[in-house]
Amino acid sequence: MRKVLMVVLVVLMTSSFAYAMTDCKVCENLKSGTPATAIGTRLVHGIANAGFGWTELFFRPGKVSAGGGNPIIGFVQGIGNTVMRTGVGVLEVATFWVPGDPIVTMESCPLCAYK
Repeated sequence: MRKVLMVVLVVLMTSSFAYAMTDCKVCENLKSGTPATAIGTRLVHGIANAGFGWTELFFRPGKVSAGGGNPIIGFVQGIGNTVMRTGVGVLEVATFWVPGDPIVTMESCPLCAYK
């Protein structure tokens, strides 16, 4: 059972990296002016932020150290970004149906953040 779980986790993690390397349709549609498209996209964007906000814990230290910074500072930034991304995702899911501009949003979704 553990082997199956490990294989599933590896496949899920690598498939999300492969998806992240392509153009993100969620972020493109979020910026579109069509209300019907924007409402559905806000829901997907919120679910992605709430569900994958924890990935900032692993992603941020690597990105900071790749830029020549201290990975410990990146880890602290990752904790803050995790809390912020998850909170924004919950608020986006709660308010996706409100017409007009999103009440709260982040610049990128967790799938685009890997670029």
